[in-house]
Amino acid sequence: EREPAPRWRACGVYTSPATVSALRRLGLADDVIAPLARPVPGLRVESRRGATFRLAYAESDGTGSGRGDRACAVGLARPAFDALLIEMAQAAGADVRRGARVVGVRQEAAGRWRLELADGGTVAADLVVGADGPRSTIARTMGVEAHAPIRRRIGLTFHIDDPAGERIHDARIVVLPDGYVGLAPVPGARLNIGIVLWGAWLERVRR
Repeated sequence: EREPAPRWRACGVYTSPATVSALRRLGLADDVIAPLARPVPGLRVESRRGATFRLAYAESDGTGSGRGDRACAVGLARPAFDALLIEMAQAAGADVRRGARVVGVRQEAAGRWRLELADGGTVAADLVVGADGPRSTIARTMGVEAHAPIRRRIGLTFHIDDPAGERIHDARIVVLPDGYVGLAPVPGARLNIGIVLWGAWLERVRR
């Protein structure tokens, strides 16, 4: 893991009902999940001109405990959630190396792989999974780097206090010409705001 400790990430905050089901299958109790995953019963999709519809997941029990929200989407507290996943991996026997960055990979005899680390160390492996992001060192080194056919975009993200406090309520996405704004309730009585813009917005934002 490149970062020495889990940090705020712009992605993976608002996630589907399948997430909580998967966490329960991993053995997490509801009282462990509840502080990390704020139930979101639905998503309101709105246009700039006022057209709207609602994607319903499930109605919350209103307590905010998560116990009555088995089919809800959730807004995650990512740093705490990521720290929990790392702890679970370590408890299951994984060797987690924090603050370690892979700078190269090569194949050795008998099909073994060796990862070269930024600090000069190496790690031997039978299998390498290159889950290292859009600028993947693994993909580039192996010659399989590919660029998704997506327009150039600008992404902005931040948190604000939720005017509704801890009350359970829907997430929202407002669709704009060449962009959208998403608002997802997250733990701690906060809203995660995500803004994605492309096309005509790019020059306006640059200015």
